[in-house]
Amino acid sequence: MTAVSADGNRVWSIGFGITVYALLKVAYDANSATNGIIPFDSNSYWQGATVAVLDNAGELSKDGYSFADWNTKSDGSALSYQAGSSFTMGSSNVSLYAKWIILSYGLFATGGNWYGQFGNGTNSNRSTPVQVMENVQSVSAGYYHTMILYTEP
Repeated sequence: MTAVSADGNRVWSIGFGITVYALLKVAYDANSATNGIIPFDSNSYWQGATVAVLDNAGELSKDGYSFADWNTKSDGSALSYQAGSSFTMGSSNVSLYAKWIILSYGLFATGGNWYGQFGNGTNSNRSTPVQVMENVQSVSAGYYHTMILYTEP
């Protein structure tokens, strides 16, 4: 006797003993993407099957971030998989979350630099932006100068 659950994900085979087999799925999650289409894997997999990881063909994107790869945890702290790589299906459904990397920001400054407050080793005033730091996480400004957070094109 064979039975399929209403969601189509589980199959039970009943004979002399009871053996339970599961048809498993891989789901992709945009993980707070702001644009694009989430990949969809229409396949069902048996435990032990090889799963090919889909690419970001739907061009998922997130403002201020770059798509890195797929991860088994939404915070990116678990197993990561590149598009085209593969893994062996375990005993339960798998969710793969888009992993995002913050874009690299440079800090640019303009204005008065009489006392070297830009931190770039000079005391020259600047009317056009000059990069003074990379990988900035905070910004400040003074009375005679302005700091600008800028992402490279």
